[in-house]
Amino acid sequence: MANKDIGRNLELTNILIDEEIKIFVWCGLNEIDLKTRYYDLILNIDKARKQWNIVITSSVIEYSKKDKNPKTYFVKSLRKRNKILERRITRKTINQRKICDYILIIIYIIFLCICLVKKIYKI
Repeated sequence: MANKDIGRNLELTNILIDEEIKIFVWCGLNEIDLKTRYYDLILNIDKARKQWNIVITSSVIEYSKKDKNPKTYFVKSLRKRNKILERRITRKTINQRKICDYILIIIYIIFLCICLVKKIYKI
């Protein structure tokens, strides 16, 4: 319910670019639908674009034109692409965390070695 209240005050032009708005309108989605029912989807599209990922592609548009219900197909395709992008981003962050952990371990080992050398040579 909170998302719907926030979405009603949302200005679509601040989140979506003009071409994306035109595509949503072509699929039969009006501004009220986008602000309420598809609010999370719009935010995910914006988040993906900020990370240089393209969600709305020509292939999604072409397939949805051929489908019996382009609106449903288009929205489902976008949600699926968002899930895929979220998984990729999650994997990247997990890998980055692992690398940071390894670096910290190496730094700790170096620190221990320095302390050991100081103790042995009484520096």
